[in-house]
Formats: sequence, structure tokens, C-alpha cells
Amino acid sequence: MRESRHYCVPPLSRVDLDDVLTLVRQEQYFVLHAPRQTGKASTLLALREVLNDGAAGAYRCVYANVEAGQAAREDTGRAMRAIPGHLSSQARSTLGDGFLGGVWVGLLDDFGPDGARGEALTRWSEAHPRPLVVLIDEIDALVGDTLLSVLRQLRAGYARRPASFLQSVALCGVRDVRDFRDLGLIAPDSPLRIANPIYAEVVPRELTAAAQEGLVQETAVPANKRGKAGRRMFRARTRARARRGGPSPVQAAGSARPC
Repeated sequence: MRESRHYCVPPLSRVDLDDVLTLVRQEQYFVLHAPRQTGKASTLLALREVLNDGAAGAYRCVYANVEAGQAAREDTGRAMRAIPGHLSSQARSTLGDGFLGGVWVGLLDDFGPDGARGEALTRWSEAHPRPLVVLIDEIDALVGDTLLSVLRQLRAGYARRPASFLQSVALCGVRDVRDFRDLGLIAPDSPLRIANPIYAEVVPRELTAAAQEGLVQETAVPANKRGKAGRRMFRARTRARARRGGPSPVQAAGSARPC
């Protein structure tokens, strides 16, 4: 979508731009998630232009869609070749910056797929005085070890920002990448198991193959056509929590979480 050619809602009207720029200035790594076809990519591209035109500060900003890594599934070696290649192409076309393409292959040989991306971002950040911002789209297209590898390399470099790592990162997708444990979909204790049977069809597809093999799944109590069994279970849990003084399931689901 291009504003100059297509009739559309102004992309940056979908977000509070002042809040987003504050996150960038404060060197924050943040999440943007919304349903498909709601303008996420258009918003990120418009934000990239704002950050690169100098009006919001002296930044270098690159947009990167990591969906190419989805086909690699848990093969981090394949994914770490595809994703930085796209990032390098975007940097060359957006900023006229070919630095990443010149160092990437050698770093992959020296640091392996689980360390090369972090080292490449470190050297790229150090190569220019202007802070570097990366907007990562389709982050939730990655699964299993590939997703973990990307997130852990970002986490490892976080303490070195902005001189030796990314000033700010936006992780954008349909799902919030923090949700699987933070929202209690995966139980925090052992053995590895889904915390609520209603997620049994969704969560296993996002786990690694090894994790799926060790996953303990509980059998849900089937409800009749009117769902009476489910309602009885819900009411029983609500009464039990009330007797213990804890929040009801509705209150617990509505509690706020900081980023």
C-alpha cells in the first residue's frame, strides 16, 4: 500500500506516534500486534520514514520481514541465512548501507547460527554514529528454536545498546510473542504441559519437536451440545477461587501486564 497511489487511512493514525517515538528515544524494545490486514506493515513502513527523515531525531531505521524464516521451521542454520539476507537487502535499498552484506557470511562461519545475528547487529551498530532501529515484522511466523534463537540474540545485545547494539526494536505480528508463558498457556512448573485444555489444539504447533514429545496433555471433560459441563466446571472453579480469596477467572484474564 502506498499513500500516494491508494486510498487508505493514514497509517500512523493507527498508533499513538508520540508514545512510539518515546519508546524509541528511551531505547525500549516493544511489541506491536494486531489481526491480519489491519495495517501493521503499512504502519511500520510509515514509522521507518519518520525515523529516517530526521524530524524525530538522528536515527537509522530498517524494516525487516522475517517470514522467509518460517519455511526453515526449527533449522536455525537455514533461518539465519534467510533473515539477515533480507535485512541486508532492506538496509541497502533504504539507507544505501551495504555493511551488513559485507560481513554476514564470515560471521555465520565464525559464530554459528545462534550467535552470528547478534554479532552482526553489534558490528553494524558500532559502524555508524547514528543509533540503529529495526522494525521486525511477522515475528510470530517463526517457530520453535528459530524464534528462540532470534529473541535470545536480541536479549543478549540489549545491555549494550545503543552504541554497540540496536537503539530500539519493534516486534510485530498477529500474536503477542510473550503470550505463551506470560498468559499462563504453558504451566510454569514441571512437567511441561498446557495450563488450560482449551489451548490444546493451538499451543503444541508453536513448540519445538523435542518439547512436543515431552508435552503432557490432560484430557478435557467433554461438554454436551449446550456446553453444560463446561459451564458447571467454570462455576465450580469460580466458587473455589472465591473461597480461597483469589480472583475469578474473568478477573484474572482481565488483569493488566506491563511490557
